[in-house]
Amino acid sequence: MEQNKIKAIKDCGQSIWLDFFDRQIMNTGKLKKLIEDDGIRGVTANPSIFEKAINSSSDYEKKEQKAEGAEKKQEQKPHQKKEKKRRRKKIRSACIL
Repeated sequence: MEQNKIKAIKDCGQSIWLDFFDRQIMNTGKLKKLIEDDGIRGVTANPSIFEKAINSSSDYEKKEQKAEGAEKKQEQKPHQKKEKKRRRKKIRSACIL
């Protein structure tokens, strides 16, 4: 059987690293397979790699929506506090009558 080319490179003292990374490669076990079976030695990571992974996949949409929802809740809090205060005043004035 022909030797894996990545492993052959490793035998020459060189290391092959991935220059891409996303959630799917981790969750499916593909990264583990690449390391254990194919001889990949590591993964490079920088902001542009993560940006590409996030923008080119729907894997991150739920997390983004959750984060956006949390931001909206924080934005609404001051308004909600004012509304609660206004309701309390109405209730108090109704009780006084």
